[in-house]
Amino acid sequence: MPRRQSIATLQTAPKDSLRDMVRTVAPMSLLLPLLGTGVSYAAYADDLAVSGWPWKFAMLVTLTCSFSPFMIYMMYRRTNLLWVCGLVQSIGIFAVYFFFGIFAYFYYFIFAPLHPVVKWPGLLGGIAFTLYWLIIIKRSVLHTITTTSFVERAFIDQGSDLGFRIQPGMMLFDPTPQ
Repeated sequence: MPRRQSIATLQTAPKDSLRDMVRTVAPMSLLLPLLGTGVSYAAYADDLAVSGWPWKFAMLVTLTCSFSPFMIYMMYRRTNLLWVCGLVQSIGIFAVYFFFGIFAYFYYFIFAPLHPVVKWPGLLGGIAFTLYWLIIIKRSVLHTITTTSFVERAFIDQGSDLGFRIQPGMMLFDPTPQ
């Protein structure tokens, strides 16, 4: 005897992409600046006794990078606004840049007891390389916007704001062949 059962259609709420993004960014935004804080305290305030500023500044960056994604999520939860997603990702990128660029490179050339012949070329070279990196990023973004169909396929025009479709946007730049 066949049995019939009605299957209720599930009403799914829109996916909270911002929450997923904050979950991805939060560990990196805490761990890398915190590691930089600890090492800068050990190196510059304790061992070399040069200055207490590096670890204090690093602690400020750690607290800012750690709490900012959650504060942004609290204010804009359940939205998929492009600028909010970009802001959260920018905090994560800054945390990585702080650890590898500012802490590992600039702290050394600013606070380590180096001869000025070594210190100034290192600082100026780091500044020049950072500016070069920013120019390359700007060119790459402008190239993607003007010459590809990425904008039409990855963004949603919602009238007053733009939304970002995460899955189609990531699929457009997935390096694996489809």
